[in-house]
Amino acid sequence: MLSYTPQQGETAFLLGGIGTGSISLGARGELRDWELLNRPGKGVSLPCTFFCLRTASASRNPSVRILEARIRPPYGGPNGWRMGRNEFPGDMGGIPRFADAKMTVAWPFAEVELFDESAPVRVVLEAFNPFIPLNSSDSAIPCAIFNYAVTNTTQEPLQVSLAATLLNFVGFDGLEPNAGQFAGNRAGIRRANGLSGLYFDKPGQLEQDRLFGNLAFLTDQAATFKPEWVKGEWWDGVQEFWDDFMADGQLGPAVSGGIGSAIKAPELTIGSMAVLQELEPGETRSFRFVLAWFFPNRLRGWWPTGEGQGIVRNEYATRFASAWDAGCYVLSDYTRLYKDCDTVRRAFACQTMPNELMMAAVRNLTVLRSQTCFRIASGIFMGWEGCLDR
Repeated sequence: MLSYTPQQGETAFLLGGIGTGSISLGARGELRDWELLNRPGKGVSLPCTFFCLRTASASRNPSVRILEARIRPPYGGPNGWRMGRNEFPGDMGGIPRFADAKMTVAWPFAEVELFDESAPVRVVLEAFNPFIPLNSSDSAIPCAIFNYAVTNTTQEPLQVSLAATLLNFVGFDGLEPNAGQFAGNRAGIRRANGLSGLYFDKPGQLEQDRLFGNLAFLTDQAATFKPEWVKGEWWDGVQEFWDDFMADGQLGPAVSGGIGSAIKAPELTIGSMAVLQELEPGETRSFRFVLAWFFPNRLRGWWPTGEGQGIVRNEYATRFASAWDAGCYVLSDYTRLYKDCDTVRRAFACQTMPNELMMAAVRNLTVLRSQTCFRIASGIFMGWEGCLDR
């Protein structure tokens, strides 16, 4: 088992199937290095994309904090909200977080425990995606699974609500986020067979376009939704979301209003969903979310401009019709997928080989989830000699 703290700032546990692209989970519990778009993207972060937790009880006022350890210096950007380019949102550094965190890795799972003496709960995130030896299909699902276990550490009943928020980045070229790339994006609520979630796409895209794609955020628990944040002035969107979530731990359609300044905010489509549960003293409840993606088209070559190159399809696009399709598959067969992955974890744990050999094996498995490896529609597995950051 490997262990990391937020001081180890380069820590990144890749989440994603073989040949599907990945996102990384950092040691603070943050999401980073968004590499879902068929090209490397180390250092690529998305604004307004996070999980957050609300707690309240008879004796405690409602409190909301992002489910990450606090940001460590050196700090970047002119202030906590902006990245410094055209008022584009940044990492929301001024919003409350947990004091500290610890990440442990037992392949194919990463666990992040969050610590804060002022919080009335203990929070542990278990993140993974299916990795099942001899089952290449289920090991190549374009998804990341987030299970948050929340324990009431107080002596009274506690109302706990956990929200997931995502920027619709369909149309993004994978380099530096630019509001113009996200123009026209939309988000909507979907429900099917006891599952619900948000579906993100861009109307008017052609299926053969290199940047064609869609996203889905799903849960198998009762949820409320804010499919699109307010598109108002400066930080109206995050203010309206925060006020709504703080009020009762549930979400509803955005209401307009000039909460912030007269500076026009970028036209970003941001959607949120929340799951609310009541916890008795000492009780632990789970909150489960699946992020799925569908970006089927990759360049038939390695020059990032795409000039003179055709398009090939990713293998996962032959099995799933959309991100929603992939997410539903995972949640509909979740028990089996989790059990098979847990078998892998236990197999590694009981090996008697020298620790150096074990660590070499586990650490190198990461390459399978990186942009170094990919699978084309015929099912052929391919790989580069390596990748640069971008």
